[in-house]
Amino acid sequence: MWPEASITTPLGAELGYDSQRELDRLYRATLQALADGLILGRGRHGVVVALCNEPSDPRFRLAVKVVSKVFTSSRGREASFHRSVAHSLHVQNEVAAMAKLSTHAAFVMPLYCAFQDDGYVFLVMERACCSLKQLIQHNDALEQQQLLAFQEAHPLKFISFAALTSATMLHACWCLEKAALIHHDIHPAQILVTSDGRPRLADLGQCSVIPPSGRKTLLPPLGRRDFCRPAKLGPLQGSEVDGYGCGATLWVTWKGCYDGTNKIARDWNRHEERDALERRIEYAEATVG
Repeated sequence: MWPEASITTPLGAELGYDSQRELDRLYRATLQALADGLILGRGRHGVVVALCNEPSDPRFRLAVKVVSKVFTSSRGREASFHRSVAHSLHVQNEVAAMAKLSTHAAFVMPLYCAFQDDGYVFLVMERACCSLKQLIQHNDALEQQQLLAFQEAHPLKFISFAALTSATMLHACWCLEKAALIHHDIHPAQILVTSDGRPRLADLGQCSVIPPSGRKTLLPPLGRRDFCRPAKLGPLQGSEVDGYGCGATLWVTWKGCYDGTNKIARDWNRHEERDALERRIEYAEATVG
C-alpha cells in the first residue's frame, strides 16, 4: 500500500510505538484479539478489534482497524478495476490523512501507528466505546419516545453533550481545512465517542486534498446521500462539503434523535430554493474568476 512497512506518528512515538519490536507485539496482539473474537465493529472490508478488555491493561485504550487490501463487492460480483483501485487509494488516504492530523491535538480520531502484511493493513488508534449514531438513532416511534424521555429527564447532560459535540465538530472541520483536507463523509456514524465521553471524527478513507490555489475541484458526489452536499449544487467542491455534513450532523444531534428508517427525506436536505441558490453560486464563482 505504501513503500514503508510501517508508519508511526508523533503521538505513537510518545507511547513507545516507534520500534519494530513494539510493532511486532501489536501485530501479534491484534491476531490474538481476532482469534479471541474481541470485535468492536464490522465493515465490508474489515473489522475493528480491541486489544484487551481489561481496563487496568495499558492496551485497553487501543483499538486496531484491520482493513483488507482487496476490494470486496457487496453483491458477490467480481469487483471492477475502478473500484479495486479506488479501494486501495481509500486505504492509503486514510493512513496519510490520519497521520497528518495526528501531528497536533485535534478532535479527529488519533492514529498511533500503522503497519501491513500481505493481505491487510492495521491501523492502531484510540479506542471508542460507541458512535454518535448509536446514541441518538431510533427506528420506530417507541425508541424515539424513549430517547426524548431520557433527554427531558436529564436536560443538562444532553445540552452539555450536544454543545461538546458542536465544538468538537467545528474544531475538527477547522483542522481539516487547515491541513488542506476534505473529509467528504461526515455523518453520525463517523463520530465516535471515547470511554471518557470525548467525540472524535473518524474514517478518513474518502479524504481529498485541497489544491494549493484553494480553488474548488471537480469531484463526484461522495459520502451518504442524506448528509453530503446536494449534487444539484454543481460538481465543483471545496471545504464547504464538510461544513454541510457537519451542519446536518449537528442538526440531528441537537434535535436529539436520528431517524434510522427514513434516511433520505430529511428536513435539512429539503431546499425549496435550490435553483436560486445554484444561480447565486455560479454568479459568485464567475465574479471571483
